[in-house]
Amino acid sequence: MPESTMTNDAGLEALYSSLESLRIALGEEDHELAQRIVAHHDLQVREYIAANGGEAQAGALRSLLEMQQSLTADMTDRRDAAAAQLRAGHQSVRAVQAYHQAESLA
Repeated sequence: MPESTMTNDAGLEALYSSLESLRIALGEEDHELAQRIVAHHDLQVREYIAANGGEAQAGALRSLLEMQQSLTADMTDRRDAAAAQLRAGHQSVRAVQAYHQAESLA
């Protein structure tokens, strides 16, 4: 196998591995680790493209992009669920405050 193909394959494997690490960190709700993985993954992608440019395998990169989009959708869903919980919590606090205010007027 030519050197560039081996480097290309190893580079793609590292990119997929970092996305899998990100999926695990998100599942464990380790947001600090997830943030570090995202930053490192971005650097890895840029380095991979700079090193392989025209030799980059379009199909493999397409699959990588699909995996990234799936993780992005998962992160968006998690963000939306957390926002809904915060809104519900705020509504509960306001309801308790209103109840206490009404009780004090009685």
